[in-house]
Amino acid sequence: MESRNAHLYLNKLGGRCVQYKTDYYHLDSGLHRGMPQDRFLLEMDIEDARTRDRESASLRDALDRFPTASRECMPEADALLVEIVGDVRRVQAEDQDQALAWRMNTRPIFLEYINNRGMVADQLFSDTLDGKRRSFYLLRKP
Repeated sequence: MESRNAHLYLNKLGGRCVQYKTDYYHLDSGLHRGMPQDRFLLEMDIEDARTRDRESASLRDALDRFPTASRECMPEADALLVEIVGDVRRVQAEDQDQALAWRMNTRPIFLEYINNRGMVADQLFSDTLDGKRRSFYLLRKP
């Protein structure tokens, strides 16, 4: 899910990503060319009280509070952050190989934590740090 879509669906509408699907469908046009179309299965309950604006903490606060998972380091934690591309469309337009590397690096993290450990992604933190847009999903045990 692109950072801007995650902001809408998770932070504004109260959704949560409950499953990660690899190569969910195949598109071979435009910015999708050469990219596996991994997708999250999003769950939303429009009558749930969680349906609210969740932007209460800053990205800096989240980075101080939660560990960050990577392919090399998958901590045991009740909640953690996973970095995604801040502007995937720009990266895809400028460097398709870099965009593919991001996808292939985050895929095993999401598979492990969401599909295997049963965590959900239910918030996105995004801000400009040191002149660069950075975005992180917050994954936690439901």
